[in-house]
Amino acid sequence: MVSHDDDPAKETMALGMTESDKDAVLDILWSGFSAVNVDPANGTGELGTMESAKDAYVAALWPQLSLVNLSIERLKRKYDALDWKVFDGGPGAAQAAADCAEINQAKIWMESIRDSIRTCINACVRYRLRPLSILDLPDELLMDIFDYVKGRDDHELYLFNWKSNVDQIKSLRLACRRFRATSSHLLLRWLHVSMTRDSIAHLNEVASHPTISKGIRAIQVSLQFYDSVLACDTNAFAAYQASRLRNSIRSWESMIGFSYSGVDDAMNVAAIAKALSIAASWEDAAINGICADCADHVLLRRAQARYKQCYEDQKHLRRTFTRSIASAMARMPTATWLDIHDQNPHQTTAQTREASILAQDMDQPSSLLGKLLAPIRYWEEAREHGLGEPPAEVIPNLLVAIHDERVRLTGLKLWAPPSEDPSLLLPSDDEFPKLKGAVKYLKVLDFHPRRVVTDDGFWGSRYPDEVKPLSSFLSTLLDSKAIQRISLDFGFLCEQQQVPSVSMGHVVLSHVWSKLEDLEFTGPFHFKELQNVVNRAEKKLSLRWSGYLVSGSWAEVLDFLKGRVSFHSSIGTVNSNPSGAEYEEMEEKERKFIFHERYRPPYRESQATLYIRGIRWPNKRNPVVEWERGELDLSEELDLLEELDVPQRTRYDGNDGTRF
Repeated sequence: MVSHDDDPAKETMALGMTESDKDAVLDILWSGFSAVNVDPANGTGELGTMESAKDAYVAALWPQLSLVNLSIERLKRKYDALDWKVFDGGPGAAQAAADCAEINQAKIWMESIRDSIRTCINACVRYRLRPLSILDLPDELLMDIFDYVKGRDDHELYLFNWKSNVDQIKSLRLACRRFRATSSHLLLRWLHVSMTRDSIAHLNEVASHPTISKGIRAIQVSLQFYDSVLACDTNAFAAYQASRLRNSIRSWESMIGFSYSGVDDAMNVAAIAKALSIAASWEDAAINGICADCADHVLLRRAQARYKQCYEDQKHLRRTFTRSIASAMARMPTATWLDIHDQNPHQTTAQTREASILAQDMDQPSSLLGKLLAPIRYWEEAREHGLGEPPAEVIPNLLVAIHDERVRLTGLKLWAPPSEDPSLLLPSDDEFPKLKGAVKYLKVLDFHPRRVVTDDGFWGSRYPDEVKPLSSFLSTLLDSKAIQRISLDFGFLCEQQQVPSVSMGHVVLSHVWSKLEDLEFTGPFHFKELQNVVNRAEKKLSLRWSGYLVSGSWAEVLDFLKGRVSFHSSIGTVNSNPSGAEYEEMEEKERKFIFHERYRPPYRESQATLYIRGIRWPNKRNPVVEWERGELDLSEELDLLEELDVPQRTRYDGNDGTRF
């Protein structure tokens, strides 16, 4: 309850400023009114003091204005918190409404004080006014303005989720030399690097540029690789390329009846017939070896020879790859984010076509040969075909190199699946302290291993000892007192129709983070682990929690989370729905109603999410408890957020997590 009396100023002091703060503001304010002939009631006045006195007065007013603004913000937050109680209509709503009215009066009083201070400041500094143009501003302000024009990264925790207006910057650079000098650094915000010589050369070129290098915020590393098995085993190369061609044929068959990229049905059918013949020929080569008299086999042999050369070049490059990236980051003062993928997440349509076998390639042997030189697209593809190990050691080696170059890493996004041998993620004992030092200043850790459908059973049956190196690696990455946002996805450990043999909830219990604001978790967990995570948090978390509940019940989970997490929390994520416990016994329509959210129009939050936020209306009972009692009313399935005009939380794209 908010304490109050007849004076709204005292009410304000209880909620925002202290009584001494108020006295300090009023003393300076009213003494200034006597020194500077200003009428605070109408904002007019004449200047009657010397310029030095005015400057001293303004210098005293600025910190008081900041104090008043801070107090108003506190009042707004307090009002918003109570307003939800009024909106919810539960016990205490009447008292909350009364408190809201008092807070509103106090806010109005504080805003009048703020207006008076601004009036005094404006009157005192008027003598300094003179005609100005934008070119009279210092470079620092121009750079700040252009940063907003581009699309400012105000929230560092979501650096890769903002789209920038680079075209606007290109236009600004044409206006004048001054604009060009103060905006060119905004042309590139992040830089993509892959394991090729051309890519490393481009990275070094940007890092050495005196202007553009100052604007790079992040380095995005793609770990597509040339496989050792394909480079050395002709039969394996033939089988792999035949499989790729078969997949392309299925895609072309699905497009019959549609004209696409200049390919009509007649061309498509002819390409399919020829591709089937080539695929059969390559499959024969995989079994019986290369025939020197077969044109398809000769093409395959030439392709493998060039593929082997690509592999050797990359093998040589891998020795210095991590050092080259770390050295470049050290020369770019704002490059503090590292984004590591097993594929290129921002691959353009042209790049995709360049690496894919197309129908047009069937009549162009040279073009088809070039398509056979594409690197492994994503790491699970190598595992699916029984190929060699992906370059997992690049990840820890890169972090160690970053430490050696004294780069202060604040964001790490790691979207690459674990190797069959997760110990590859750990550096040697001598370099392990460097790994810890590299992540000392991390504010954001985003770990989302990718996997393909055919890979479902690979990790689901693993035992705790087998994933211990992975847990150790992640625990090290989380050892930062600066952590503010964590996103972990262990969904690959949840095998369908089987209880996971390992829980990963302990990973987020390995440390306590005083600055943690946002936590997203997907994977097998115990209810007690979730309890400990929430209870140890020093503030209400924005929690997005999903995965397989190994022990405990979802009814307990929902009751525990209600009121303990922030309004933006949810049960389930865009890529994962809850499972385990009661979920396994529900019918599909009951699962969807209670746990599933709609991320496409019409948007709908799940009943479980609405319940933990405390806004499930009109029935406020736990939806899982209602299901257990047979009282679940599926007719309630309507868009409550739209009905009640409740702000919806930010949506996510399902492929790469980008906010929009």
